Parts: sequence; C-alpha cells; structure tokens
Amino acid sequence: MTVGTKADWDEPKQVTKFPRAIPDAELSFLQRVRPDIPLKDLREMLLKWWIETMKLGTQKYGCVRELYFLRTSVDCNPRYPEALARSHSGRWWIDIGTAFGQDARLPVLDGWPSNRMLASDLTPDLWEAGLSLYPNPHNIKYITANVLTSGPSAEHLEAFRGSAEVVSSNLVFHTLSKEGVDGMLSAILNLLVPGGLLLGSCAACIEARQWTEYDPGRWLHSQKSLRQAFETAGFDQVIIEPFDLPEGHNDHGKIGIRFSGLKPCSASAEHAASAEHAASAET
Repeated sequence: MTVGTKADWDEPKQVTKFPRAIPDAELSFLQRVRPDIPLKDLREMLLKWWIETMKLGTQKYGCVRELYFLRTSVDCNPRYPEALARSHSGRWWIDIGTAFGQDARLPVLDGWPSNRMLASDLTPDLWEAGLSLYPNPHNIKYITANVLTSGPSAEHLEAFRGSAEVVSSNLVFHTLSKEGVDGMLSAILNLLVPGGLLLGSCAACIEARQWTEYDPGRWLHSQKSLRQAFETAGFDQVIIEPFDLPEGHNDHGKIGIRFSGLKPCSASAEHAASAEHAASAET
C-alpha cells in the first residue's frame, strides 16, 4: 500500500469494501460506545456508514480513507492519565481538529465531565457524519472554528481563552505549514489556564522538511524541531516521543510523534482572568 499523491487522494472513488483488514481490536472503542450491537452487525453498520461517508469527499483524509480513526489517539499519549486526573478542575477540555469526535468522546467515557468537553473543527461535516456512528448521549458541545484566524469563526474559541485545563489535538499539525504550527501552538497556549496541559500526536519526519510528495505547503516536523517550536511558543515540560506509523505511511523517513507540554504557571492576576473567561464561556 502506498500513500499516493495529493491528486490521487482528491480523486473521488466509489468503494464497496474496507480497504484493509479491520481486526476486532480496532473495534473496541466502537463496541464501547455501541454495546447494544453485536460485533458482526457492528461491522456491517460500519461498512455502510463508511461507504456513505466516503461520498462526502473525505477520501483525501488518510485516517478516513483507511479507517485509522477507529483507533483512538488521545489515550496513547503518556500524559493521558495526567489529563484525566484534572477532571475535578471544573475547567474545559478542548479537542481541536476533532473530526468524528472519537478523541473527545473517550475522555468523557473515562470520567471527564461531559459538560466540560468541547469538540471543535474547521467544518462540521465530519462531526455530523460521526453522530450516526458515535451517538452523543452526553451532549458534548461542538463548535466550528479556526483556531488560526481572528475572523468571526475564531470568536467562538475566543470565548474560551484562558479557560481550558486540557487541550488535545491529534493528526492536525502535519496538515499545516511550519508557520501554521507555530500559530496553532500560540493559540492553544492562550486557551490554556496557567499550568494547563496540551497533548496530541502528528505525522513527522526524521529530518524536518516540507511534505513535498503530498503537499509542499505542509510541514513535517522532526522531534528536535517540534520541541523547539513548543519551547519557542512558551511551553514547559515538553515531551516529544516517536512512534511507528502504519505500513504505507512510513515512507520517505516519516514517523509519528506524540507530544505534550504545560503552560507555565504565572501571576495570580492571570488566574483571575482565567476564572473570568471560564465563567463567560460557561454562559
């Protein structure tokens, strides 16, 4: 299996079967949110749903095209238990680039208060498609917003400035330019309370470079360059860990990176501002 070019990925394709074998282990999260459906029926439901979802033009997303979204990412981060331990803070967990919302739903299933979980993405298409696969009985809040812009869309996230205890973002950084990653890190830092935690993952490369074989506008960080970006943005206690990408996505030196970092604790005035923003976001 090869990744192909951007033109290959953007070309509409009709599909009638899964592109790869889906082991039972990859259905564990889906089984957890749909315990009323037997495994065999769950597979049939997933196939029908995936075929319809591919008609929306989502084949350009590798995680959709090859169903890698079935594997939750947030719980693979070594700081996930630390994130969950903050569930009594009364503050928000914001999942940016939520797609179908699996990494927003999992923390809620694991104990994070549902009324303090916010899912966000650039467009609502994937979130809305995900509602027929992953029901939303907890009524997780969703907003369409671009964390990188200052236009009307960003105002939705601006209301949460300084009110997030945790921000997660998986499989997003590698869709951005180098400057886009810098901007996103700065924006996330502004969303977090002092001491707040960012955790996530992205595709990367052994040596930082443009993603020329797919889209030259995108940037693949290395472990070293991503750490530098975190520290330049102002994060403390940064952890950068590599992992192996699935076969077919690990060519040209590509790897995966799980990352995390803390917003430094600062003056009490900032804490007061955070509380004020949290109260306004709640209303």
